[in-house]
Amino acid sequence: DRFRDTPEEVRVLVANSDLAIRRNEFDNAVRMLNSIAVESSAYVHAQMVKANIYLTHRHDKRNYAQCYRDLAEREQSATGFERLGDALMRIQAPEAAIDAFERAHGLDTLNAALAAKIGRALVSTHDYHKAIEYYVTALRNTPDNVALRHDLAKLFTKLRRFEPAAQVLQHALAPQGAPPTELPALQAEVQSLLLLGEVYRQNEDGQPALEPIERAADLGVVHTLDRARKLQAKVLEKLRSEMEGAEAMHAQKAIMASICCKLAKFYDEAKDDERTIKLYNDALRADEVNEGAMVLLARVHLRRNDLDACG
Repeated sequence: DRFRDTPEEVRVLVANSDLAIRRNEFDNAVRMLNSIAVESSAYVHAQMVKANIYLTHRHDKRNYAQCYRDLAEREQSATGFERLGDALMRIQAPEAAIDAFERAHGLDTLNAALAAKIGRALVSTHDYHKAIEYYVTALRNTPDNVALRHDLAKLFTKLRRFEPAAQVLQHALAPQGAPPTELPALQAEVQSLLLLGEVYRQNEDGQPALEPIERAADLGVVHTLDRARKLQAKVLEKLRSEMEGAEAMHAQKAIMASICCKLAKFYDEAKDDERTIKLYNDALRADEVNEGAMVLLARVHLRRNDLDACG
């Protein structure tokens, strides 16, 4: 009782509720968390822990969502409604999540991340027209937001609207000959090029497009992927110079291997064995355990009756 009516009382309650959770005493943990007053600085955290108990341990989606609804209505802030929207998306209730995100966006109209969440939620309900409107409006407010451009380009590609997909991505790209120098911008540029390459590839796959897409020779799939490959080499170089961790390096090496494999497939279709083999070897230099590259390279050697190289 010596902690009663002191700030330490709340800390002790939270610690005890955490102990109860670890003992699988969930009812006891919920009772403790319910005793934390709304005026307490720990109240929000307590409600979120309680919500997680409902969802993870009781599989009670209704009470899980109610915890976040109570928080949002009490706070009446963009953060509170965004938190509610995230929670509703987690339990696959996108229509309700859209309402929460829209209330958040109304309180923070220049928040591009919120607009992107609304767009993704609308896509999940197949309301593509409204999603496009949200992305376009958000890009007017933040034209340099590359993540928004990527989301919108993916949506246009999904709808086989290749011309606007390409335009959205081309606006994200730095001028040729003047690539970005900072690591995050370099990585975003690579992703833009990979998405643009996919737009060109899908538009060439023989299926009818909703709109024609004019492609100059220097904007073809191979050229776009080759630009991505060269920039990804700069990403790896920068990671090495900045002594980034093994996990970050592994992820970026996997991207390089994927780019090389995509390029190799195009040269393989063109029966250019020399370039195909070189690119698969480049993929394996980047990612030694890339099974896809190993199999495809062996297949090329087998076709050439080069059985020694297959091994």
